[in-house]
Order: sequence, then C-alpha cells, then structure tokens
Amino acid sequence: MSFAVMCIPAACMAASLRPSNIGIHMPSSARHTGSAIIAIISVIYSLAVLVPSLAVVWRRLHDLGKSGAYFFFIFIPLAGPFILLYWLCQDSQPGENEYGPNPKGN
Repeated sequence: MSFAVMCIPAACMAASLRPSNIGIHMPSSARHTGSAIIAIISVIYSLAVLVPSLAVVWRRLHDLGKSGAYFFFIFIPLAGPFILLYWLCQDSQPGENEYGPNPKGN
C-alpha cells in the first residue's frame, strides 16, 4: 500500500512537470531527458522510502499481536488494503504480547 501511495503522487508530479504543459517547447531529445530524470528521481525516492514504510507497518502489526506477514493482505484485490487499513487503525493490544511490551505502556 505504501509503495502505491508513493508512486501515484510521483507519477502525477512527473506528468505535470513536462515542459510542454507549461508552454515551453523543447526539442524531442530534451523532453525525453527531462522525463527520464524525473522518473529516475521518483524511482530512487520510492525505493528509499519502501523499506522504512514496511518496517513501520510490520511494527504496527506486532503492536496488535499479529504477525508482520499479514502485510501481504494488501495483495488481495479490493478487500486486502481495507482489511490492512482497519487493522492499522485499531488500538494496540493491552499489556505484553509475543512480540514484546506495549509501546504505549498500557
């Protein structure tokens, strides 16, 4: 989910920053170079943010007493992201669970 959430704004930004959209007419080689640079920056940003995002989701699932592997529910079409979102919005499991103490100290 987080990877998709990061890619959509990056794609929109890349599409809106094309020189032809703001009235600048450039040779075709220059247009492709600018788009390629924006695409490369978007991919680098997405990959740099992917691992920390996964770590946060897995830690949050552990706070709920669930395995981090439940993250893969996101790949279930239509319902998967909503199930994961529902779990991520729940309160932490009170007390200690198999993954450690409650981070809120309850």
